[in-house]
Amino acid sequence: MTKKVKYIREDDPELSSASEYTNYLIDAYKQTGDIAYRDEILSSFDVYFKKYVAILHHKSGGVNTGNKDTKNFLRLFMKAEDRAYEAAYFASAGSYVHMIRRTLSKFTVGDIYHEIIVHFLELLESYKPITYKRNEQQHRISFPHYIQVNIRYRLCRWIIKKSKDIVTGRECLEYCDTLLKRDHKEVDLLDTSPSIDLYGWVWGDDAGIPFDGLTEMERYLIWLRYEGDPSGKKLSKRELSDITGYHWQTITYRLDKIKLKITRARRKESVLDQRFI
Repeated sequence: MTKKVKYIREDDPELSSASEYTNYLIDAYKQTGDIAYRDEILSSFDVYFKKYVAILHHKSGGVNTGNKDTKNFLRLFMKAEDRAYEAAYFASAGSYVHMIRRTLSKFTVGDIYHEIIVHFLELLESYKPITYKRNEQQHRISFPHYIQVNIRYRLCRWIIKKSKDIVTGRECLEYCDTLLKRDHKEVDLLDTSPSIDLYGWVWGDDAGIPFDGLTEMERYLIWLRYEGDPSGKKLSKRELSDITGYHWQTITYRLDKIKLKITRARRKESVLDQRFI
């Protein structure tokens, strides 16, 4: 009987944070395929899964709407005016939680927990470590960050499919099948790599014209497209699909939409500039 060799990450030898420990488990699972590592990954995210169950299940108690991850999730369902500024968000967050729970009222706690696990495992299987170069150093996006960014969109899409009555009022997620039946050509969003900072440009306030009008998810797609491969290669729609878990046609539609928004913003900027010439 062959003795199993335990996976040891070369850059270990000490794990200084929960994210590093999770990345360790991910690398071990991807390298060995050992189900024990996968089970340990699931256990490490149990509290996170239960947080979403508490948001989605109608018999749950209060929700911490000030939590950053929860806030980003709820904003996906909101009308533009309800997510325009902090006070509007907090004033309307409770009503959106109620709508979501009402939509899922026929689901048990177990049903919802299992649904979250399904999306999590699909993301786990498609996940590939994402690194990027910044200030001459290689940085890795942690697996927990990858999950937080992507699972909220998957759960949003699932909830919307369960009820067409939810007023979404948002531009960052649109699921119209007829729009995906067109023939698409590859589109370039930028002439060259934007050399953009993930946290400042995508998640922060560093994005200027014409990118400040894009949603966080749209800027995240641009970042993945041009900066997601450490070798400098532009990622294809199929590769973006593998990373995010979205169908490649949905990726195509979103890239087309992003390009249109950028083009309109540039035209508007040009018109404004002409006024002062």
